[in-house]
Amino acid sequence: MNFTHFSVQKDDEGRRLDRLVRKFLCEEPLSRIHKSIRNGIVRINGLKKDASYRVQKGDILDIADFLLQKTDGKPTASEKRSGESESDADTSSFFTDVFVNEDIRIINKAYGIPVQGGNKNIVSLDDLIKAEYFASRRNKTGASLSFKPGPLHRIDRRTTGLVTFSQSLRGARLFSQALAEKRIKKEYLAVLQGKLTETLEAEHFIERAEDTAANRERQQKGGFKTVHVFTDSDEPSLEEKTPSLRAKKASSRIEPLAAGFIPEAGLDCTLARVIIETGRTHQIRSQSAFCGFPLLGDTAYGAAPFSYTEANITHKLFLHAFSLSFEKNNPLQIPCKISAQMPPFFQRFVQRYLSQADISTYTVNNETH
Repeated sequence: MNFTHFSVQKDDEGRRLDRLVRKFLCEEPLSRIHKSIRNGIVRINGLKKDASYRVQKGDILDIADFLLQKTDGKPTASEKRSGESESDADTSSFFTDVFVNEDIRIINKAYGIPVQGGNKNIVSLDDLIKAEYFASRRNKTGASLSFKPGPLHRIDRRTTGLVTFSQSLRGARLFSQALAEKRIKKEYLAVLQGKLTETLEAEHFIERAEDTAANRERQQKGGFKTVHVFTDSDEPSLEEKTPSLRAKKASSRIEPLAAGFIPEAGLDCTLARVIIETGRTHQIRSQSAFCGFPLLGDTAYGAAPFSYTEANITHKLFLHAFSLSFEKNNPLQIPCKISAQMPPFFQRFVQRYLSQADISTYTVNNETH
């Protein structure tokens, strides 16, 4: 009987053998994995071990080839959702890499693909990144056997731009810690409804909206729950609620770059640069609307209906995660600033309706060391 051998790494240390094997045989029930371990067709260092054995760095995990071959022809979760195999899917239309090292992968996300799967029938960025990682792992010496990459922050399905995925436990830990300590700055580009003439310093509290009929209906259609925005006021108005224990502070700086007009919709619009110090759900969408300038077309937050169709694709939001800024000499060795160019449809929209805007800075990927 032939076996494939995998070396246990530091990130895998202390994990139960049965749980580790399940990473490779994810389609198999746990009972069958236990039987394979008892029968010696899954071994450690050539010897039978109990399913509860805690693996150590340097152990060699042996899995019978015929067990692995059972999974080789089966579609991954993302293949099932997209209806095609990863080898046939054109993933370049969903994202492009902007920066990659052994700890972190920063990508430029396309419009319309969710970061994580909320609908079993729709492929997500998380599905695609995991599929790529596991496809390459078997041939990579020193790769963790149990680690799974995942998004370290999120943007909405209709938002384009930078999203960071972990490539190691170390990367996940250090990046998440830097985010929590506000050592990473995020910059967005947005098209707002209305004519904004001065910079807004938005300081509010945000909490998820209550389980209303409108929110339930939106979720049933594959949508999302909105959030409430309010100020910390001793005497709130009818539109402002006193912050609850669930509310979190949100800080955004919204700077107008250029103003324009959409004649067929009769709408003023503004191209704005938005810098956020916090990363709350729908922060930019909700705060800009609260200040009287919702994102163009964002009807969930009070904007007039608007859409822009190009190449048979309808775009209903113009929000782009343009850059991430990091401390110099950070432990993840990421350049001080990573930026992702505006998507072509966004560029053409700005050229058509906001012709006075200088977007040359935002049309190339860039790394600043």
